[in-house]
Amino acid sequence: MNIHDKINGKAERFLQTLIRVWAYAKAKTSDQRRSELSAFLFR
Repeated sequence: MNIHDKINGKAERFLQTLIRVWAYAKAKTSDQRRSELSAFLFR
């Protein structure tokens, strides 16, 4: 394993955590989450 693999793994984990926290911070229906996530990712 080289240094890039470690960095990429940490970055992936960080992004997963951000998405999970963002998506479930407020109680929403899955349709609301889906539409807001799309707007968040593709602005």
